[in-house]
Amino acid sequence: MELQDIELNVQVTAPPPQTYPSALMEEASKISGGEWQEVYKRRIGETYQKAFALLEEPPEAWSLLTTNNDGVHPILLFERTSPLEPYARVFRLNTVVQGRGERFVWLLRDHDADTRLAWDDTDVVSVQQLETYRPAEGDIDVVKCEVRSPYAMLVSNRLLLGVQQAQYNATLKTHTYVYHTAPHYYFTHHLKETVHRKCTLVPHLLVCVWLSPMEHGKCRLQMVVCVDAGSTSIMSPLINATYPEKLCAQVLRWQRVVREWDTYYPNDPKLVENRK
Repeated sequence: MELQDIELNVQVTAPPPQTYPSALMEEASKISGGEWQEVYKRRIGETYQKAFALLEEPPEAWSLLTTNNDGVHPILLFERTSPLEPYARVFRLNTVVQGRGERFVWLLRDHDADTRLAWDDTDVVSVQQLETYRPAEGDIDVVKCEVRSPYAMLVSNRLLLGVQQAQYNATLKTHTYVYHTAPHYYFTHHLKETVHRKCTLVPHLLVCVWLSPMEHGKCRLQMVVCVDAGSTSIMSPLINATYPEKLCAQVLRWQRVVREWDTYYPNDPKLVENRK
């Protein structure tokens, strides 16, 4: 396994957040774009670095939480035995999945409501891709996702706002997807003051999925999830208790969608004319 070739030592100063009327959102998103591209490049680079370091940790650094046998291959879910700031919990998941790695990565990157919510509306309320930056190291998407609270009457929904990137290693034929929460000079404040004002903004979430091809059309899937969903006072233990089940359920969901690909993605989504 190799770290991606991402520049990690960019020193930048982000512009201060500003408030704009919603009518000026499109123009506001263009302000200081070059500076923010460097901010997001650094965030993505740090995410790769941290995630791959976790994937390469020895077995004794992890304790087995659960084994899910609902799929063709068992899903092994581990939790890191020692804390890792600033995250409340750190998970590592190993399994084997049937299907091409690029399709699993496409599901992870999909923040189009028409396609994503067709298969992922159990826990997800809404999704949107807000911006895309195009540095030489690969496209970086700024995305948002509102996650439904498992205790709707007691705990608010969570709002994820962050950056994502996927890369393909042609030598190893591996696919890697990373996501990390990140501030945005406009959307962070705008979204919390308008459509998502009843949500709690998730302060820290890291996701890394690494897929390596195997024989017979299968892939080895490894995933790291580091999460701090924000203060929920007395409800924190209940929220924390839902993570293992939800992580396993999501992997099973990805496998089902890839297995029924033509049902959920009947038109080639890589073609611009098929996007809404």
